[in-house]
Amino acid sequence: MLRVALVGAGNFAAKHFAALHALPDRVNVAVAARSRPDTPFAPAPHIPVTTFEALLADPAIDAVVISSPNGLHRPQAEAALHAGKHVFCEKPLALCAGEARALARTASRAGRVLMAGHLTRHTPLYAAAAEIVRSGRLGTVRTVHAARWQSRDKARDWRMRTAQGGGAPFDLLLHDYDLLQWLCAMPESVVASGQKHPLGAYERLTASFACPDGVAATVDGGFVLAPGETMISSLHVAGAEGALDIQTPGDDPIHVRRHGGAPEPVPVDPDRLGVDGLRTEFLEFFDAIEGRPWNRLRLGDACNAVAIAAAAVDAAERNRRVDLGPRATG
Repeated sequence: MLRVALVGAGNFAAKHFAALHALPDRVNVAVAARSRPDTPFAPAPHIPVTTFEALLADPAIDAVVISSPNGLHRPQAEAALHAGKHVFCEKPLALCAGEARALARTASRAGRVLMAGHLTRHTPLYAAAAEIVRSGRLGTVRTVHAARWQSRDKARDWRMRTAQGGGAPFDLLLHDYDLLQWLCAMPESVVASGQKHPLGAYERLTASFACPDGVAATVDGGFVLAPGETMISSLHVAGAEGALDIQTPGDDPIHVRRHGGAPEPVPVDPDRLGVDGLRTEFLEFFDAIEGRPWNRLRLGDACNAVAIAAAAVDAAERNRRVDLGPRATG
């Protein structure tokens, strides 16, 4: 059984603990690390709390799960890999493409698993959409349009600091940049525009991507809803033979339409729209540690998602088209 340490003490750390606690036959959450080790870990006060440095020095810890602020992901994951730990790191791996790729090389040299938590790939709603697209039911994909809008939250304004959260492109829209490459292809170039938060990072960004084989894609969104409002997201994939639409919240979140036909709802159990994602992410992580093939959370794709976000920000900053480099593999 793996002994795991949690790094971070925020909302997602609590969700990670709940998902891990539901897998008692695979993992034991042994310790939590936070910047104030004298403060109990609220989701599980019985778990010992220590410093990050102390858990790295503990040979009994097999793996760490990182859910600290985005700007800490790369240095903490790098330190954990150097200490011989496997690492599950919440997205993004880093706040620039070069650091993400360097982190992947560190994992390879260390012989340890580094996996990024791109939750949408394990959310049943989007997994069902990917199955439909890959089945050929829509024909060759021609266009992809995604949008994701979330409420402003002053308590989490750290996300709007460029070096700490990276703004909407790295914290929120990274889900859709990753979906773009998962459902379609790695973009070749991007143009973008947006609005910055007073703290410096983009709180809203609209990016238009050119993809291989003439596929066009747009990702739009940001932290612009009123405090307390439910997140709104949508996805439209049009192919040569039909189209798929996702709208959340919604009674029938997925509709598929053949050209010339009426939209048909695709049943997805509402109780499974998101609750299983974290659990199955961790199962993939544990399987990879045991030497089984990686499934959805490939490290190269996590690096590519960072590269897409960075290119979109660069395009907005320079007000010009930015070409993306070669796709990372692995």
